[in-house]
Amino acid sequence: MQLSDFRIMSSDLRPDLLIYVEYLGKQLPVVDTFLNKNTLVLLGGDKEPLSLTSLLNITKELSESLSIFVKKDSPTRVYGFKIEGNKIIIN
Repeated sequence: MQLSDFRIMSSDLRPDLLIYVEYLGKQLPVVDTFLNKNTLVLLGGDKEPLSLTSLLNITKELSESLSIFVKKDSPTRVYGFKIEGNKIIIN
């Protein structure tokens, strides 16, 4: 998924939704991001998860063409997300 796709798909969602990543059957909070070449990598951790507003603010100056990856054992491409309660779960 590219950053532009994520922005379009999340444009009408509640800004207070919390960002999680699905990994090995668990939901880990996304706590940080970093750039690696032409990719935006989302990092899971044990801290408070980023909200949709926070993630969009972090990425507002970045190129729309960046691909989104999740840091698991190695960076893994993101293909979509689902909404569960107050969570956006990226998979």
